[in-house]
Amino acid sequence: MNYVCIDGGGTKVQAARVKINSSNSIDIIEPIIERKYLEHKSYNPNFIPISIDDQKRNHPILDIESHQGMVIIKTIVQIIKDLNDDGDIKIAIAMPGEKTSDKRGIKIMKNGPRMLNFCKELEAQIPNLVKPIIQIENDSKMCGLGENIHNKGSFRNIKNGYYLGGGTGLAECLKLNDNIFDINEIKDWIGKAWELKNANGYDFETLSSLKGINKLINKGKKKDIAIGIADLILERITTVHHGWEDQFIIDRKLKQKHPYLNNYLDRIIIGQQLSIFLGSDNDGIEIFNTILNTFESKLKALNGQIKDFYLDKNSLKSDFIVLSKLRKSPLVGLGSTILKLNE
Repeated sequence: MNYVCIDGGGTKVQAARVKINSSNSIDIIEPIIERKYLEHKSYNPNFIPISIDDQKRNHPILDIESHQGMVIIKTIVQIIKDLNDDGDIKIAIAMPGEKTSDKRGIKIMKNGPRMLNFCKELEAQIPNLVKPIIQIENDSKMCGLGENIHNKGSFRNIKNGYYLGGGTGLAECLKLNDNIFDINEIKDWIGKAWELKNANGYDFETLSSLKGINKLINKGKKKDIAIGIADLILERITTVHHGWEDQFIIDRKLKQKHPYLNNYLDRIIIGQQLSIFLGSDNDGIEIFNTILNTFESKLKALNGQIKDFYLDKNSLKSDFIVLSKLRKSPLVGLGSTILKLNE
């Protein structure tokens, strides 16, 4: 039996076979294969997703969306075939976007086409698939699970934390009282980054994803990026500790009270391509240092317990905001979900 984990993104997909020793011991079998959707001969480089507002209104799927969705599915099918040796196969897959009620389709996708029958269409093209796909996993949550399971994961040995991973879009999740939540699971009291806008009109996915960051750097707005990420981190800390305070613009109402009030976040993890960028590029290092300095200054301006918890002798604790090197975290997280297939 081959177990294959697939992590799909806005522009590419990566996948690998996994060996499952237990729910807390998942080994990735090299190689990890990565393929860009644009490499497919039928990829449409001129495709632009319809507006989020139209997607929320369930605007009919356009032919151009159906075409681009099939390109994504065919790319995933090919990568599965590359990893499978024609034996029986079970898969777990994560994709961005808001899922349909049965969690087998994608009804809202900011950086790609909607695919309402994603699982059904994918299953029809995979030879030797032993069981249907239970659901499309949330890519953000898989990153958090991977950071929690892997022996080098940054969620290990802490009770509460926030994960921010940037690529084409954004992956974010929270660890609260030792449980991993994607934002969709707790959205009644906390906003998703792409929903939140600052006073300058930027949403926080634009300020935190590599796609948005590259555009802002070209406009000479490196400081805006750093301030935006620092603001997002501070909002996560304060919203967890004492609830939403209307500090940013969002087009829905959030509850002020929630089950995790008075908790402190032990660590902020920056992962995926955002981590690589902030840790290696000249612009990235400059922006990362500005994030740290800006965040520290914002903490110093506060009063009370939050300020005292996060500052050590009036300086930010050195291990509070970390850059994760665990690029394969979503694949590790997906490995843990494959255990469901054996139940």
